[in-house]
Amino acid sequence: MSFEERKRIGEIAAESVGRLFKSVGFQMVDFGYENAFSNTVRQKLRRLYNDATVKFVRFMPDKFAYLNEKNIFLIEVKVCNAPIIYDARVEKLRKITGIQTLNKNNIGAIETSAVENYQNIGTIGVKILLVIYSSFHNRPLNG
Repeated sequence: MSFEERKRIGEIAAESVGRLFKSVGFQMVDFGYENAFSNTVRQKLRRLYNDATVKFVRFMPDKFAYLNEKNIFLIEVKVCNAPIIYDARVEKLRKITGIQTLNKNNIGAIETSAVENYQNIGTIGVKILLVIYSSFHNRPLNG
């Protein structure tokens, strides 16, 4: 699966998640890298791997969700087309999420920089809902 195919599936998934939250009363605002920066700027930023600000910007969550003062958070939708191979990676994700039932069969591989960015943002109290669509599980997402 190409980047463009993953991007399109991600857009469909983000739209679906947005509709779900809107249906229960949330206000949804498009947020994130793809919405805030032109393609020209995104192309330039992709080459700057080691800059902390660029990493933060590149992995900003896709949506801002607001229901009331107790229900405010960001939503990030990731699409992956490959399973996680290494047990150490699964263990790291268990540690980050606190979900001990994670295993190689129920999660997919997403960028380490993305996970680290969400973890760092979380340390300042920002709540992020991470939605991962794993296309390798052969459960198609319809738009």
